[in-house]
Amino acid sequence: MWSEIVPKTTNLGQPIQKAKEIFQFLVSPQLQEQLFVLKIICITISVLFFLAILYLLARSSYLNEVMGEDFGDFSSFRDFSQRRIARKWEKIKKRFKKGTPAQQKLSLLEGLEMFDNILKRAGFAGESLTERLEKLTEDDISNLSSVKEAVQVCQDIARDPDYLLSKEKAEEVIDTFEKVFKDLEIF
Repeated sequence: MWSEIVPKTTNLGQPIQKAKEIFQFLVSPQLQEQLFVLKIICITISVLFFLAILYLLARSSYLNEVMGEDFGDFSSFRDFSQRRIARKWEKIKKRFKKGTPAQQKLSLLEGLEMFDNILKRAGFAGESLTERLEKLTEDDISNLSSVKEAVQVCQDIARDPDYLLSKEKAEEVIDTFEKVFKDLEIF
């Protein structure tokens, strides 16, 4: 009667013994010999995949986009901020060349903002761009009069979005900014 009420005790050592047998099988020299070829194949495939990943990363622009730097330029001694400015300028010029008149105006305004930031970084004091321009001389910028004219055009665009700007004048302004960036040795 007691045997019906109290369950039979199980041998607790049996699962442990089974685990030991499985472990002994996995580390046995016979199994290791049979798996050796499979291990070599898996290692070779892993190395090939790793090399493929490195190759694809080098060929794509993914790292440039994620990191924000051009890894091909690590050998050069150019300042990172100069590279960033040059890259931004190339984007502005690209939008200017391919864009509608509205995008061209936006490109000019971005160029103006970039010029203002460069003057600030260069240490030209002043509360506004106009004040900084007044402190510049022909020694600083060789085409100072055309720069002032370009700045005036950009300020007119900022005040009046419907400002009529000819394609020739827009190209003249963008060329003026590029020349001043080269004069200031930005790129």
